[in-house]
Amino acid sequence: MTSLFDSTVYAARQFVEWAEIDLEYLLKDLATNGQGPAKLEVHYRPDVASRHWWILRWRGQDGELHSESAQTLHLCLWRAAIREKHIRERIEKQSQKEQEEL
Repeated sequence: MTSLFDSTVYAARQFVEWAEIDLEYLLKDLATNGQGPAKLEVHYRPDVASRHWWILRWRGQDGELHSESAQTLHLCLWRAAIREKHIRERIEKQSQKEQEEL
C-alpha cells in the first residue's frame, strides 16, 4: 500500500467523521457492478496488533482482480471503496475519451 493511497483513504475517512461503509451495500455493489463475486475473508494473524487480518477480493469493472486488506474491517472496507472509486473514475474517463474520438 502506498503512502499516497493511504493518505487518500485517511482523508476520505476524516472528511465526514460520522460516515461508515455499509458492508452489505459495498459487497452487493462490487458483485453487481464487477465481474464476479466479492469475497471477504478474515485470518488470525498474531503479528499484528488486532490479531486479525481482513481481506476483500473482487473483480472490478475493469475486469481485473483486486484485493485490499487491513487489520481492521473498517479500514479494509474504506481501502476497497476508494480503490473501486478510482477504478470507476478511470473507466469513465476512458469512455469519455473514446466518445470524443468518435
